[in-house]
Amino acid sequence: MHNASSFQSAGYYPPGTENWSVPLLCYAGASQDQIDQQLDAKKINGTWVWYNPGAGNVPENPPFTPEQHFHAYALSGSNWKGTAITYDDTTGDEATRGRNLFFCLVETGGSQVLCGGPIPVRALVDPPSTGTLPKIMAVLKTIEFVDASVGSPTPASAAAAH
Repeated sequence: MHNASSFQSAGYYPPGTENWSVPLLCYAGASQDQIDQQLDAKKINGTWVWYNPGAGNVPENPPFTPEQHFHAYALSGSNWKGTAITYDDTTGDEATRGRNLFFCLVETGGSQVLCGGPIPVRALVDPPSTGTLPKIMAVLKTIEFVDASVGSPTPASAAAAH
């Protein structure tokens, strides 16, 4: 990524018969506000709230409700730190409600930010053991940011080269 005003997208699709994927958006030079917007949440005074700058009749940054089972995860990889969040749908047809994942990984000492979401990780009508969250988190931990201008990335890190 060389243009700070642009972003690029890609996706990870596991091999075999797995039925999930991870959308990836790469931002160069994203601000904390842009990261919060991609996470759909922000931390204010130690408390996680919805990212909402106050539009229409929705209050600015409303809190998550207990029914949403909000959870924040601190992530780290070989050359990045990140945050992932999950929360449950609480509106709409109960048969189609799910748990959603959002994440952003920030390159250590660099300007690249890799985000994804919303990613459905479990249908709430299904048993928790059927969720894909552990598999997706395992994939995220393998990401490595590379500088494509230095040379060719290794095959394992090519997916993170954007």
